[in-house]
Amino acid sequence: MELKRAWLTTNRSCNNHCKWCYAQNAIGQDMDYEEALHCIDVLADIGITTIVLIGGEPTLYEHVDKIINYIKHKNLRAAMTTNGRKFADYDFAKQIVDLGVDSINISLKAPTEKKYLERTGACGLSEAIQGYHNLEKCGFRASLSYVICSNDKQEITELIESLHANKLENMLFQFAKPVIEKNSKEVLSVQEMAEMVEFIYCQMKTRFVPYMFELSFPFCTIKASILSRLMEEKRITSCCHVQSQKGIVVDTDFTVLPCNHFVGRPYSSTLRADSKKSIEDIFSLETALSFRRVARRYPSQKCINCKMWDACGGGCFTRWFFTDPMSCIPGFKE
Repeated sequence: MELKRAWLTTNRSCNNHCKWCYAQNAIGQDMDYEEALHCIDVLADIGITTIVLIGGEPTLYEHVDKIINYIKHKNLRAAMTTNGRKFADYDFAKQIVDLGVDSINISLKAPTEKKYLERTGACGLSEAIQGYHNLEKCGFRASLSYVICSNDKQEITELIESLHANKLENMLFQFAKPVIEKNSKEVLSVQEMAEMVEFIYCQMKTRFVPYMFELSFPFCTIKASILSRLMEEKRITSCCHVQSQKGIVVDTDFTVLPCNHFVGRPYSSTLRADSKKSIEDIFSLETALSFRRVARRYPSQKCINCKMWDACGGGCFTRWFFTDPMSCIPGFKE
């Protein structure tokens, strides 16, 4: 196992309340600042090269500027996943850029202000767009992402039109993933997600907007002719750090989660990411070893023999807690 990237959950508070959010029911305080600095030291010591600040909404974390500054002081890459709304304040945007942040991904929640309000309980789309352009004015090119939660093709058409009208580029299309909690359900079936990829690809052919897909389901469910073109154009990537075993997620209390979608379910409730030895102990736990062994075989042991396995990895393995792979993968037989 070669850990390279860490997601640091600075806080669970957020100025949005997205209906699909993996952390919508999470309970947690802000990270203790001094302990956060120590945690960054530990992460640097074990070979982490990139730290991604997540939440909640990390721009609301009281010490976000000092945390970024310290990450850069340790000669690590500093990244952030955000709804972008606070960057509508130009001075805040400039402050973060001047600190040397390496990557900012702004998650757009809806194609229109009305739908944004319906989904998040806030009027934040115009702020997110302004935030994107403020970062641009500061000489920083942010990336964008969009979580697809339904098979509403009209919504995607509206989104693409909005990207064009507002001069928004560098879009990453994602799909809502299951959360490991009671009554969690998928928003879209695997087949519906594959069809949405095909629809978006056809819509984007006439647009000159850089974009990619982050696929959290098996590549082979996409029509072969379109999949071939997507791979040739380098427009798809998989998403699972559990599969690659190159990432670590640290919660606000410094416990280590298998992934973001296991909020409140750390590998251990007593071991924390407060020393190199502690992290080694966490990943040496039989529960952690067993978890990763199981994760590496989803959706089927047969997938490992597929020529696309290293790129695809079977997608987000949490889907297979809720979906039978035999029902959605073409020609799949155990």
